[in-house]
Amino acid sequence: MTWRTALEITGAIGVPLAGGFLGSMWTVPEVKGWYKTLKRPSWNPPDWLFPPMWALLYVCMGVSSWLMYQEPKSTLPLALYGTQLLFNFAWTPLFFGLHRLDWALVDIIALDVTLIGTIITAFRLKPEAPVAAILLLPYLAWVGVATALNAWIIRNNPPQKTKGAKDDGL
Repeated sequence: MTWRTALEITGAIGVPLAGGFLGSMWTVPEVKGWYKTLKRPSWNPPDWLFPPMWALLYVCMGVSSWLMYQEPKSTLPLALYGTQLLFNFAWTPLFFGLHRLDWALVDIIALDVTLIGTIITAFRLKPEAPVAAILLLPYLAWVGVATALNAWIIRNNPPQKTKGAKDDGL
């Protein structure tokens, strides 16, 4: 492995990990406080599972993006990958930071759609060796659970006051 390859792989993995780490600044305090006050379904994964699961998924995402980058004509899958990554990074501050469960749901549905597009286009890059697409399938499953969880929480909890909003007495 060359230094260049090592740097490319490190960067590809480092971007989603860094975004996830920054997002945890909103998540950690809210999981222990506000999030505990919400009604959650019986199938809600335990809180301790989220950090290691996301770390593993971010590594898989990074490797997948690096594999896509190695292929000619990877512009569309990489553009979709970048778009879904932005939706991923936006979800945490919307849900945990602002308590905007509705905006977070719209965001995560957009994430689902762009992630499916990423997987399809990654598969088409190299159908005989679809490792880049396969690496994203656990992420798709986890985001599917997160989407269902977000929707369930909206349906089964009273509307949330946006964090930091002033009560205008209306």
